Amino acid sequence: MNDNNTYIDILIESLIKKSKVLDEIAELNADQVKIFSSAHLDFDEFKETADKKGELAEKLDSLDDGFEDVYNRVKEELQNNKDAHKDQIIKLKALIKEITDKSVKISVEEKKIDSLVHKKMNEERRDIKKRKDSNQAMNAYQKEMNKIDTINPQFMDKRN
Repeated sequence: MNDNNTYIDILIESLIKKSKVLDEIAELNADQVKIFSSAHLDFDEFKETADKKGELAEKLDSLDDGFEDVYNRVKEELQNNKDAHKDQIIKLKALIKEITDKSVKISVEEKKIDSLVHKKMNEERRDIKKRKDSNQAMNAYQKEMNKIDTINPQFMDKRN
């Protein structure tokens, strides 16, 4: 039973860590919303936050795998002796609810960020097209101006 309590405590600790990682992801999402809401898009800053989120996602996967391994060890104990582990089960359920709520919120934020990314990319494409069109117009103008021959003098003094 003592080993089981240790394993259950490990489960609780794992969920607490997962909750903290989700908080970090939510902060990075807020940063990304600011990045894409600003007038000037900083690709380096976006890449940095995206890389950090990737690392945190890997950490979440690792925590999930560890949680699952430990849970499989104590699953029967938790199901067969619910009364003996009542407080721990309540704590586990509360943490799982908290994590689920944060995960849903993050999922909504990710969709918002995706929408902002598409919007910003479309704006950037339009700006690039405008610059390209302006350059083409300028080149055409210069080409036309270069075609104009120099005007020969109209009056010539024929005296010697």
